[in-house]
Amino acid sequence: MRRPEIMLWTVVLIAAVITLAGLGRTNSVARHRAQLIVSSLRGLTERVRNYHRLEAQTAALPQRRDGVSLAEEVAAVLSASGLPPSVLASLSPDSAQSSGTGPLVRLRAGMTLTRVTLPQLGRFLSEWRRRQGNISGWTVTGIDLSPESGIDAIAGSSGTGRDLPLRAVMSLESIAAEGAVP
Repeated sequence: MRRPEIMLWTVVLIAAVITLAGLGRTNSVARHRAQLIVSSLRGLTERVRNYHRLEAQTAALPQRRDGVSLAEEVAAVLSASGLPPSVLASLSPDSAQSSGTGPLVRLRAGMTLTRVTLPQLGRFLSEWRRRQGNISGWTVTGIDLSPESGIDAIAGSSGTGRDLPLRAVMSLESIAAEGAVP
């Protein structure tokens, strides 16, 4: 080979090396970008899975009957269990707490029944449980029973073998989708 041919081949090899080096760097940058895109798509896929999971959980929540409040439901349960409305001393919402992990809210309420006997309270709770699907998922989470005090309570229960009237303070809880407060 002659000297000019050697120089020509040297220039071609140097140009090829420079081109390949540039392509390698471009390839490295493209690979890094592709990895970032794949990572971002994995995160997005996980978010979509969480969304679908939360959507399924929200759909599984008891649905609120349109226009029916908790007070109306309690009145219906009292009526169905044969108790007069006067035994309902109070019904008050306590609080709503966001779950912090999704679109769910935990609701709390308090209810007090007065001058009820143990069998009457049992009928009320049995009817409450029977209607559970219609009461927007409200669950009795606590009951505090105490004897009714006062002359009227004692006079109303006079007689041998009669049940003494009780005061039942109940805690209620429900989980609902945010914005669909029962």
